[in-house]
Amino acid sequence: LVPVVSLFDQVLGLQLLFAYVIADVSNLVLKWPLQGDRPYWMDPAVRQFGHNTCEVGFGMPSGHVQVTVAVYSLLAVSLGSRWFGFGVFFSVLLTAISRVHMGAHTVLQVSCGALAGILTAFLVLRSAGAIRTWSSRSFGTLSRVGNAFLVALVISGLIAGELQGLTWLGLDIYASVGKATAACRGGLGHAVSSARGIARDCGALLGAAMGRSLGLAFRPKHTLVSAAAAQQSDRRRPDWITALVGLLCAYGMLEAVTAGGRFATESALLLLQGGGEEER
Repeated sequence: LVPVVSLFDQVLGLQLLFAYVIADVSNLVLKWPLQGDRPYWMDPAVRQFGHNTCEVGFGMPSGHVQVTVAVYSLLAVSLGSRWFGFGVFFSVLLTAISRVHMGAHTVLQVSCGALAGILTAFLVLRSAGAIRTWSSRSFGTLSRVGNAFLVALVISGLIAGELQGLTWLGLDIYASVGKATAACRGGLGHAVSSARGIARDCGALLGAAMGRSLGLAFRPKHTLVSAAAAQQSDRRRPDWITALVGLLCAYGMLEAVTAGGRFATESALLLLQGGGEEER
């Protein structure tokens, strides 16, 4: 969605990306301390639809609903189309109903997810001016990429700090894995790693900054027209370079960060196993 929208409106495309990242990160930040049980953990009578629906993370608030509301409500408000707004409303409603129907969330969890998504969209809308400045040619490549890198460090530090704080308070953020394993019939399909999610978000931010900078580098500068006219011209012309390079950079950064995290995790496990063998 973000690359397609970025073809025609770079600022709106970045707004959607930031809405997704903020919603995804804040959802994880909220889920760990709230530790809401999923319905299929609490009641064995709740029907499951195969191992792919057996999610191992906590359920409060619903991440699917929060991200969907944040991104698509922002898009609906920006486009100003009543019919598109109705379509978004019914899509969100169907998403919420499906999450409750499959036993992944309670009504309260999807309602809180919708509220968090609305707050996220409102925050991003209020930051439209700052995002427009950040994406402009005058902001500079080093400043743009440096800011994205700094935000990625802040996100990583926030998650690591919360993890340490909750552990110090005696909260087990991995308790959900045991509950899901015990409750899910047919076995777990796969466990979604929080580290991969953070790597994806940070990689997307860095990729967007690099893609925007490279896209601007390949576009001619407007020297004989006013800044307002240049901006209108940029908004009317599809920006294929920015969209393509941004997508490729985001994917490349995601794969690089994910591979690095996987290597670090495997190395740590090997060291722990080696230490355990020495103790035995």
